[in-house]
Amino acid sequence: MTNALIKVSGDPLITRGFMSAVAAAAMLPLLAFVDAPAPGAWPILIASVPVHTAYSFLIAAAYRRGDLSAVFPV
Repeated sequence: MTNALIKVSGDPLITRGFMSAVAAAAMLPLLAFVDAPAPGAWPILIASVPVHTAYSFLIAAAYRRGDLSAVFPV
């Protein structure tokens, strides 16, 4: 559903950024109720941030150029 919203929006990058910001704002207060990750998990968590950020930028760019049914499966 989120990918469909991104595709039909006027600016996929702005829409994806807004969706990520809203999700982060909604989840931030819940951090008070969970323990911190184990020390061994931090390198993986830190490495995943640029990977997920790149995915968001690339999927938004792809939706500017292609149809949802062609871009999303890739």
